[in-house]
Amino acid sequence: MVDRPGESFSALRQSARRGDIDGIMRYSNWLWEDGERAQAIRVRSRHHIVDPVDDPVDPQILRLKDVTLTYWIQVCHDDVSEETLAALADLDVSYVPDYAYWLEDHDRFEEAVTLLSATIEAKHEAELLSLPLGNILESHGDPDGATDAYAAGIAAGDFFCAFNLGTLKNDLGHPREARRLICLAASHGDRKAVRWLRSERRRSRRRRS
Repeated sequence: MVDRPGESFSALRQSARRGDIDGIMRYSNWLWEDGERAQAIRVRSRHHIVDPVDDPVDPQILRLKDVTLTYWIQVCHDDVSEETLAALADLDVSYVPDYAYWLEDHDRFEEAVTLLSATIEAKHEAELLSLPLGNILESHGDPDGATDAYAAGIAAGDFFCAFNLGTLKNDLGHPREARRLICLAASHGDRKAVRWLRSERRRSRRRRS
């Protein structure tokens, strides 16, 4: 590596392409240090999503997942760039909300909504992405759009959406529907919903006394 860095770089790239884990780690680190963040992410996350033919408990696959998570934490501690977020979102749909919230924070609300909506439609990820879509729509004054997004999330099995839809219904003056939805969320382990119901009971007791 000291005497012939060009050849070393080429060797590491070939090693990474062949799926050698140490090669992937070293090659991606080299790219990162050279300022090629998006490419480093692509290399490091290449095998992040397990193919159906792979053994999901293969220790090498699990190690790669840990490495990818560690790498993402490292990225978050830096001044994360759009290029990096876009690369991550392209590799793994679980990073799409991070990219969408980044777009919202940079006054690109419509792009954030388009990203989430298009990914839901293309990859059938309503369970994962309906909540951030509803949050963004609600925060930008679109209760009807937020309602549709949360309802789609509930239908897909994300009961955290039930709490958000419940609090939205409560704000819109529909307390019975709100309580039904929040109870649904609480029954599926949503701690915010449980705390909300406890607070409601305390308020009710104070009103009676």
